[in-house]
Amino acid sequence: PPGEVPFQSDLVNCVHITGRVSSEIDLVEAQGPNGNVVQVATFSVDVDIKDNGEEKIQTIDVEMHGEEAVRAREYVTTNAEVYLRGQILDGGENDDPVIIFRADELKFVSRSMPQPVSQPVPQSTNVEHRGPAISPQPISSGDGKLRFRSENEKHEWIIQNYDDLWDNRLTKRNPRAPDFKHKRTKDVIWLSLQVPSEVTKRLNELYGVQEAAKKVIFDELIKDCQGPSLQNFFDNRPDKADGNIGANYPDFTHIDFQREDAAIWLWSAPENVKEAVAEMDQRNRQNNSGDGGSNPPF
Repeated sequence: PPGEVPFQSDLVNCVHITGRVSSEIDLVEAQGPNGNVVQVATFSVDVDIKDNGEEKIQTIDVEMHGEEAVRAREYVTTNAEVYLRGQILDGGENDDPVIIFRADELKFVSRSMPQPVSQPVPQSTNVEHRGPAISPQPISSGDGKLRFRSENEKHEWIIQNYDDLWDNRLTKRNPRAPDFKHKRTKDVIWLSLQVPSEVTKRLNELYGVQEAAKKVIFDELIKDCQGPSLQNFFDNRPDKADGNIGANYPDFTHIDFQREDAAIWLWSAPENVKEAVAEMDQRNRQNNSGDGGSNPPF
């Protein structure tokens, strides 16, 4: 006869699934059952299923709580292949095809696992090390996200390679977007929720240097706005308003698309840039009014 297992509440409705993450992971704070604040991660996973012999993709809405939620937000990216263990909370019927899944465990499927880390060769304790310190190196798992052996190594590597990165911490419109993006490889990095104050201070100092470089293109746009028409920038706002391009597209782009700072969003531009654009729009309104034009100004 079949064997027996002792009753365990966590085995009730226990489901194991594998699939690919099909959305960004949203991490928010929520009130727990005991009134405490917990971290909650929500995302979607596409699972291959067979329905009457026909292969289909079932999208499952996943939520995770606590430390596992923070870990998922830190390490999991869109299109990563993952294994999940948990319980189905709701859905899956004909009148409610969306399945809501509460995951207690998340792991990468082997072919999506990060490459193994080479262990350092042990050094004899009797020999004094006089060589240069070994710089931390990221581990790329092939999914476009850089990972590190520790948070300290991540912070050190970012500071050492800051000039090769775009620092999006203070300007990203989507809080789930990466904090850093490599200018050449396009690999991305997220910072953890807790960053030492000395690291934040150093990153902000480096950010100030980078912002000084951005001032060059801001000054160019101001000068261009003072002329009769834009000569060095494209004004993308009319196309954004008409829906011809996405709402997240830059408001202005430099005619030299090869420039790393070619894009400008007014929401993140300094006040003097916004004022120059507003004055240009006012002149255009007056010119359109005098010519009988009907195009709405910005």
